Amino acid sequence: MLVQDSYRNFDFILPSLIDWRRHWEGRYEHPLLDVENFKMNERGMLTEIGGRASSLNEIQGQYMGVFLLKPNAWANLKYIYEGLPSHEKSSADLTSIFSKYIERGGLIKVVPYEGFWGEIDNCKDLSYYTGVLSSFE
Repeated sequence: MLVQDSYRNFDFILPSLIDWRRHWEGRYEHPLLDVENFKMNERGMLTEIGGRASSLNEIQGQYMGVFLLKPNAWANLKYIYEGLPSHEKSSADLTSIFSKYIERGGLIKVVPYEGFWGEIDNCKDLSYYTGVLSSFE
């Protein structure tokens, strides 16, 4: 079970890949060209997401493209998106919307995930994860 009962009190839950670095280093010669900022505080609340990091050591996890929202969090994200200028709406991505949510005081609870997961953007990634999957226990 990815989301345990202890996380049910949060309106916005975001799983984070703990072993992200091994995968990005396996996929990219220079992982900093792709990996995004991901920082949390001591309570496991996300404080930064998106944008480029200056060092791999700053990054505390990676957004996996999935999240759990309760209606209140959804309403706030929708409000943020609808308030964007027209020219920003067409290029807005989820991490930038999440970042604005945090900036406005929204809380995102990070759930550490240690199982298998892969981001496949191209044939090279598919080949990499095929090899990783064969050794995954």
